[in-house]
Amino acid sequence: HPDHIGSARNIKEKSNCEVLAHEGEKEWIENIEKQCSDRPVPGFKSFVNKSVKIDKLIKDNDLIELEAGISIKIIHTPGHSKKTHDESRLLVIGRISGKHYSGVITYRGEKIRIISVRRARQEEVDIYED
Repeated sequence: HPDHIGSARNIKEKSNCEVLAHEGEKEWIENIEKQCSDRPVPGFKSFVNKSVKIDKLIKDNDLIELEAGISIKIIHTPGHSKKTHDESRLLVIGRISGKHYSGVITYRGEKIRIISVRRARQEEVDIYED
């Protein structure tokens, strides 16, 4: 979705980082015109205006070493994406160290899946502080 990959190209260009993604999302990330056509989202071009090349495909249970002694394990959690079905989402607003953040979550059985987290918009801060 554009709200998840919108800055990927800019971040990659500025930091020379690698972009990793599941193979089920590769086509949409590398071809935003296809993504926009397959799943029109209002304001799509305001989120993302350039495709980005995937450097490495990842899958469930992959282990990625970030640096010596620090690694992360990939846990495939399909949800609201090209290869899966829609599910209900909730917006959670909170404050950490004086800064407001908004997170999008969904429930999977008794577990909570965090979809995304970002700095809160002013209208979200107003709701939180009200």
